[in-house]
Amino acid sequence: MKFLENSLVDSNTFIKPQLPFMPGLVAGVSLRQHGNMRLGPNGAPIDSIARACFALEIGASPERVVCPILVHGNEVARVSGSDLENALEVDGLVTDEPGLFLSVTAADCAPVFFIDTEKRIVGIAHAGWRGLLRGVIQSVVNEMKAMGSDTGKIHAFVGPVIGVCHFEVGMQVAEQFRVHLGTDVLSRREGKIFVDLKKSAQRLLGRAGVSPGNIKTSEICTFCDERCFSSRRDGADGLQTMMGIIGIE
Repeated sequence: MKFLENSLVDSNTFIKPQLPFMPGLVAGVSLRQHGNMRLGPNGAPIDSIARACFALEIGASPERVVCPILVHGNEVARVSGSDLENALEVDGLVTDEPGLFLSVTAADCAPVFFIDTEKRIVGIAHAGWRGLLRGVIQSVVNEMKAMGSDTGKIHAFVGPVIGVCHFEVGMQVAEQFRVHLGTDVLSRREGKIFVDLKKSAQRLLGRAGVSPGNIKTSEICTFCDERCFSSRRDGADGLQTMMGIIGIE
């Protein structure tokens, strides 16, 4: 099966999710150079021009991008064009409507992309450590199944996320990951505990029924790669974020 590239071609491009080829598919993650994609507390963009320019760069219509207010939970919405003006407080979106583009923002959390090429259904999730533990990945898969997807036909791509090299956590968070996902998603160095969010997302996708061969991951650590925004590296004050978008033209 033909896949899109999973690479940064040069400094003037965006992150391309490694997903199966499907006519009309639009998908990408912005970089620092594209500007701040963050939404304000009321759901209004901090920089609407930056968001519009990035959408146009990857082939999405800016006025047709659904922009949820993220709450670090597991709620997922099946959306249509009527939701473009709604303030959706969810961490996952799914649609089969052509010309509608789904988005999430992130700055260490992973944007996770989903696609069913047979049913022409796409989805996206904002998966930080809270969302992973609360089940946002399972929620997206469940919604796609409710729309007719066979889990064996779903493909997923885990986008850039803070790596196990830098995602240090306290004992309480580490214990939650140990209980829910096992000890191998944890590592210890110099008396500190680190969580592998990429491996955690892969495991949860598998538990949701996505075939291992249908799961791809970005090699990018948002903390290490300065082309990305990182909350841990840059500081929470004045947080700036990237944006992931997926849709079918």
